[in-house]
Amino acid sequence: MRVFSVLALALGLACGGGAELTAPAAPPSAARPAAAPAPSAAPRRAANPAALAALSSPEDAALADKWLVILASERDPATPVASAAALRGQTDIPVEVRQLNSGRFKNLMPCYAITVAQATGDKAAALALSKRLKAGGFDNYVKNAGSYVGPSAAIDTFCAGAPTGGDGSATALADVAGQLWLPLDAPEAVVANAVRGAPAPVSLTPQFDAWRQPVTLDTVGTVAKGASYRVVDAVTGTARTCTVSGFDALTLGVPHFGRLQDGPLEAPACGEARLFGALACDGPVAEGSWVAVGGSGTVGAYAPAGDGSPAQVEAARAALTHDTDWELDADGFPGETATRAVTVRVWKGPADTVALVEGTRAVGEGVCGGEELAWSAVFRLDGDTLGAPLGAFVSTPSGQAVGVVDVRGDGKHEVVTEQFPTQLSVSGADGAAISSLSTDYCDCPC
Repeated sequence: MRVFSVLALALGLACGGGAELTAPAAPPSAARPAAAPAPSAAPRRAANPAALAALSSPEDAALADKWLVILASERDPATPVASAAALRGQTDIPVEVRQLNSGRFKNLMPCYAITVAQATGDKAAALALSKRLKAGGFDNYVKNAGSYVGPSAAIDTFCAGAPTGGDGSATALADVAGQLWLPLDAPEAVVANAVRGAPAPVSLTPQFDAWRQPVTLDTVGTVAKGASYRVVDAVTGTARTCTVSGFDALTLGVPHFGRLQDGPLEAPACGEARLFGALACDGPVAEGSWVAVGGSGTVGAYAPAGDGSPAQVEAARAALTHDTDWELDADGFPGETATRAVTVRVWKGPADTVALVEGTRAVGEGVCGGEELAWSAVFRLDGDTLGAPLGAFVSTPSGQAVGVVDVRGDGKHEVVTEQFPTQLSVSGADGAAISSLSTDYCDCPC
């Protein structure tokens, strides 16, 4: 499975493997949501989306830009958090335990109910309380909430696992152990029936982050064995023709390193089973960032053609400064020094050559309490400088644009992005999501 070497985004603190927090005698761990990506970034859907959507209060707006001491994050607001109950029952450590909907705040990954021990505008006070709680056996971390964005029907729909737009003309693929897999949007009941009586899952990788169960199905929804797909690797521009050779249930998720310390795993330790179509292709499929178009659709492959010139980089810097917040201070980190960079990469396609411009800004403590953003856009080339933009700049939290494709065969350009730890997305030049694939991450990136 491709490991994304990009600006890091902690989708889960996972130092306890996402497990429920326990009593102080055995130090627990918080399952951590992180800096919020745009809704197209697709974290795991909420286990109880109706309860999560209802977890809102007008008083939450007062927590904008506050520093949160977070004990746990759960997909279901009803999941007990033992450390919260223990803290409510004591008087030695001053806390104000509350539960928040992470999707209401800019800096938090949506689709989680987060349990907070304290919210304060004083970063030093938040860090001091965090240290005191850890000394008492209560695992936690500190995160700035960012601005209050309030209830959003789009985010609530997204957290419920419903389709959120896009024209369905392309699919981001899973790339596991030299094999491409087509993710299928099958309801949980269909998955449960498919794996009933199937052999036990077998690990496909030495990292135990991908497990396979063969299933006896000839079709899943509208996809049947033998269905043809045109696929392209956005990183290299390599194109292949593939067909669905069969169906399998895959459980994809990076386990917490602590689960591996006792020896090889015998079953998945992160993620949930999902149905995929196994793709048999007419050539090798090296590790990359693959996108598929089915049926009679075509996909234009763009191959990397080198870095942009110094003049193009300066033009990109001017465009980023004029059209984005790239040069401004990050919200919630007043006075903190930001690290910025600009890259221009040239991509040659079937009908034209374009420049992929990207600006990055990192501030604070990186993946463990900071903010990292990337802005990307596709430009025409005009001699030794940039021509007109072919779309607006699109921001990606803790991510990186890896390539350009044309999934509609209409001469327009889509951008393929990766986000740490396991996120692959295809978006139109206007930033509208076309397809994304996200798998689980239960390790500890901090």
